[in-house]
Amino acid sequence: MTCTSTDNFQNLTSTKQKRTKLIEGFNKVRNCFASNPADLEQAFEEHVFTINFPGFDDEALLEVTLRYGIFYLEEFDYEKKIHAIRILNHLMDNLTQAKLIFNMRAQLLYETYNKYLNDKESVHFLLAIGESMLKLLAIMEPEYASGDHYYCKHSETISSMLTNCYMSTSIPIKTVYYKNLVLYIKQMGVFASRHLEKCLTIAFDSIESCKIGLDFDKQAEFIDSSIELTMVIVDTCPQRIHSHSRLILNHCIKILYFYSLNATDLNESVVNEKIGVIDKVCKIVVKILKNNKTPEHVIEEFENLKNDQKLDANFKALIENI
Repeated sequence: MTCTSTDNFQNLTSTKQKRTKLIEGFNKVRNCFASNPADLEQAFEEHVFTINFPGFDDEALLEVTLRYGIFYLEEFDYEKKIHAIRILNHLMDNLTQAKLIFNMRAQLLYETYNKYLNDKESVHFLLAIGESMLKLLAIMEPEYASGDHYYCKHSETISSMLTNCYMSTSIPIKTVYYKNLVLYIKQMGVFASRHLEKCLTIAFDSIESCKIGLDFDKQAEFIDSSIELTMVIVDTCPQRIHSHSRLILNHCIKILYFYSLNATDLNESVVNEKIGVIDKVCKIVVKILKNNKTPEHVIEEFENLKNDQKLDANFKALIENI
């Protein structure tokens, strides 16, 4: 009896067995490797990573590489999962959009990625699969065709990430989500405004998620990522941001205030040089104040704060030059 492709894999219990069976079948047809290599998987991967565009126009090689990467993604070890992402990234980088979309290949990869997109066991894997999903979405929903798809899959992905980020209590995990969200918003452009309120809620949550006033230096990357997220929202959605201008200014003022609690040699390190986090926060405040849709009462409140004589000296030094 002739075995179907499903029969070939249905009795295999491990992903390694599936990958080996896949490569053996491919090698019989194409005879790409030396006879009986010591490590069949290594030989196959070395072969794959030497192939550049348009080498994956070979349908057989394309199908085998795609399935091999997906099988590898099912491993429990996160280093292996990250390695699977490298293989799939190499495939996407050297493949035309038409080839990947044809025969539901992109959809298969999209659904596979969705299973692992919010796997929070490994920070490095979470970052890697988020970036790889972004690469895939750029192929499935390209910018020039935005009028046809309106970034529906982008929106589904961002919505899932926002929910999981909000529910997470891990600072490193939230930091990765912030970094990934920045990339997604930049890619979506103005279409990201549909997630404006949720994105700002996540960014503002950074203050409540860590004791910034006590251990700012330890949480510097986390706070910097949240500020970067706020900045990209302000830059990407300038026509919609005015309705949230007061909340954004309050958030920025909180960061400046908490930073001032730990500030040392403030005049030299912050006011004169305006480096790092403080510089970014000040830029956000300036953009909000200069937005022609920002309500007048919001600007007045900020000016009144600057003129308040009861302010802490360090805090006043941070905001007086804005």
